[in-house]
Amino acid sequence: MRGRCARRSSRSLRGRNEAQRSVNDPLERFKAAVAERYVIERELGRGGMATVLLAQDLKHHRPVAVKILRPELAAALGPDRFLREIEIAAHLTHPHILPLHDSGEAAGSLYYVMPYVAGESLRNRLFREELLPLDEAVRIAVEVADALGYAHGQGFVHRDIKPENILLVEQHAVVADFGIARAVSAAGGARVTSTGIGVGTPGYMSPEQASGEQELDGRSDIFSLGCVLHEMLTGRLPPGRAEERRATNSPRQARRPTMPVALQQVLDRALAAAPTDRFGSAHEFGAALAQARKSGAGRRPTRPRPRALLGVATVLVAAAGWWAWARRGPPAIAATGALNPTHVAVLYFDDLSDHRTLGPVANGLTEDLIDRLGQVQALHVISANGARPFRDRAVPLDSIARQLKVGTVVAGSVTGSRARLRVAVRLIDAESGQQLQSQTFQRPGADLLGLRDSVAEKIASFLRERLGQSIQLRAQRASTNSVAAWELYQRAQALWEDARTLMQAGDSRAGADAVWAADSLLARAQVIDQRWILPIIARGWYTLTQARLTLMARPASATVSPARPARAFADWVTRGMGFAEQALAHKPGDPQALALRGTLRYELWRNAPLAAPDTLAAAERDLRAAVVSDPTVARAWYALAEMYYSTGRFAEAEQSARRALDADAYLSDAATVIADLYFAMLLRERFDEAQDWCQQGVQRFPRDPNFVDCELRILGWSAKGEHQIATAWRLLTNAETMDSGGPTTVPWLDRRLMVAAVVARTGLADSARAVLLRARKGAKDDSLAAQIADEEAYVRLLIGERDEALRLLTGYLRWRPQSRESIGQSPWFRPLRSDPRFRALVGLEP
Repeated sequence: MRGRCARRSSRSLRGRNEAQRSVNDPLERFKAAVAERYVIERELGRGGMATVLLAQDLKHHRPVAVKILRPELAAALGPDRFLREIEIAAHLTHPHILPLHDSGEAAGSLYYVMPYVAGESLRNRLFREELLPLDEAVRIAVEVADALGYAHGQGFVHRDIKPENILLVEQHAVVADFGIARAVSAAGGARVTSTGIGVGTPGYMSPEQASGEQELDGRSDIFSLGCVLHEMLTGRLPPGRAEERRATNSPRQARRPTMPVALQQVLDRALAAAPTDRFGSAHEFGAALAQARKSGAGRRPTRPRPRALLGVATVLVAAAGWWAWARRGPPAIAATGALNPTHVAVLYFDDLSDHRTLGPVANGLTEDLIDRLGQVQALHVISANGARPFRDRAVPLDSIARQLKVGTVVAGSVTGSRARLRVAVRLIDAESGQQLQSQTFQRPGADLLGLRDSVAEKIASFLRERLGQSIQLRAQRASTNSVAAWELYQRAQALWEDARTLMQAGDSRAGADAVWAADSLLARAQVIDQRWILPIIARGWYTLTQARLTLMARPASATVSPARPARAFADWVTRGMGFAEQALAHKPGDPQALALRGTLRYELWRNAPLAAPDTLAAAERDLRAAVVSDPTVARAWYALAEMYYSTGRFAEAEQSARRALDADAYLSDAATVIADLYFAMLLRERFDEAQDWCQQGVQRFPRDPNFVDCELRILGWSAKGEHQIATAWRLLTNAETMDSGGPTTVPWLDRRLMVAAVVARTGLADSARAVLLRARKGAKDDSLAAQIADEEAYVRLLIGERDEALRLLTGYLRWRPQSRESIGQSPWFRPLRSDPRFRALVGLEP
């Protein structure tokens, strides 16, 4: 009896305590106060001025976003003036402005209500893709400029144009929080400043706004939009802080040489330091952008064929993956519930030197710190790939923490000169944003590596104090004692990143020049410290990049011999093998060197018909040895997945691809790895799982060629009813709103062949043949059909044309003999496996 009474008393006490907490919780009071109008469902996020909640509007039966001002800001403002200003802002009506539905005061909290938009913000898009196609970036900027021009005409200056406040709704830009910053500024005046909450976001502020001027006009928003456009085009903000741009009027040349000169001139004018040198109005800015787009801003590189069809990896994938792998720690494990303090993100240190000359040093210090902390078993450290999207971007700390699922953030900056360096580091609680510890170091440039070690030891001591457990650092992996060699390596890495940007923008020649320049720096580093293997391995990956560039000239027709580009490819790969052998001579069994040699051997087998018969087996031995030595080598797992996929070992391809993602969720090759998993599920006819990977790919990489039409491809493999034909055509139309390549590209023909496959699978052979022939006739380049002859063979087989299917496969395998194993194991051609002609063609036993 006493036990039951004690438990009942305990429950009663706990219930009273929970009720009391509800009364004392401002959010619970707010929910209760608005309960007759809105049902609050969950928190969507927190910004500098407000908390955003998802709610249901009970009167109009629609989802809405409710923004509650932070308590200290609401106290400084006072409700009457703020609500008057909000009411004025609510009269803005424009297709590219998110409207205000409601505002008010409830339970002491000031709030306003906007539509809930199911799309994504431009910030989320940039998280995934880093930079956008020229035509799309310009179109978004034109739409935002149109919204700004309208609002400026109504007397409103936004004051906080940034990617977070630009929503993408059905591929159109909609500007959010219009008038809110104005309302806060007008209602609060100096009282807002006393709260420590600023209106606007550093990095996007105009020089005049950053200097504290209160009377701003529309030209301030034009500058901010120029910053956003620069970030969409180059992946980075304009160099320098707003105050420094104002003081020095430093140049802001975007690192995208394929940008038309007219567009560069428009961007330069929008980013002029003096307001009088900018466009006079947002409408003028938008018109200039539209004109520049007509002059060539819409150029885009030809898209590659999806990975499952041709199997040719993108030019940059190997070396990009190696840079990340050479610098990474163990994989980050997603925390559940509250952010886990043992999950750590080291953000790239800011280069705050006078002329931004210390960027490579700042990057090197960051990546070396990631490497050192990543070896500590007690920590889960985000890889350099995970941190890189946030470099040179003004992203709120809470957004970074949510994106990376970390509870602790390390940030820092580098100032001074090469003669004398000053490095400041900070340890931050990601959940609260509170700075926990900080330290500043000053050292001569000659002691750069000692400075690097001191920074690592200090951060380790900060983490020991925060976590209450031992944080023991190991020695720097594969390091050098030469400051000169280390700096050359960092400069080479910066040039490599330039090369990636250039090639992704379609300028392969300038990208190749940047690779050459990086290689020359690495060669100098190699001379200075001949036993340091990282520059040697990097040079090996660079030669693979050059080798892949030679394949871009490879003839697509099956009637043209590919021998010449194949020989050039083999020459480059042989040179790369020399670098791998050098590294292994210095450090036998090194997993990075083994991964390089294994990847080179696999690529040689895949792309050079004259490769030695045992090349593939040797490649697998190297890659297997690499992952046995270090299971976190994501790059080696990725290469194994590609190898197994190409040779028809689909179950092993799936396992290796999963291990690659487990090793580094932010792997630079993640899009291709997810595509491997998607295609592996298709090839194993596990279509539900293929759909899951398709959706993940669409969410993370919506414009990747493998995912633009992945749902259509699933239907092409699995359709069973006539009702799915209309779905197939709808999916084709949707895909072509994302990819406007037209009938001169492989994806255009590929999609139509998939529709033909859907029609054929429903038993309508004549209709399927008509779709196929119409697609062949519509293709503007005869070589396109040769590149996907295997796919046409699949459709021909579905409509009963066995001999034509075999003829197409014979020509295709003459051009790509390395595809014999995958063709032989593909479920597409299962009906041919009893045909002796097919068995001889793909090397199956009689």
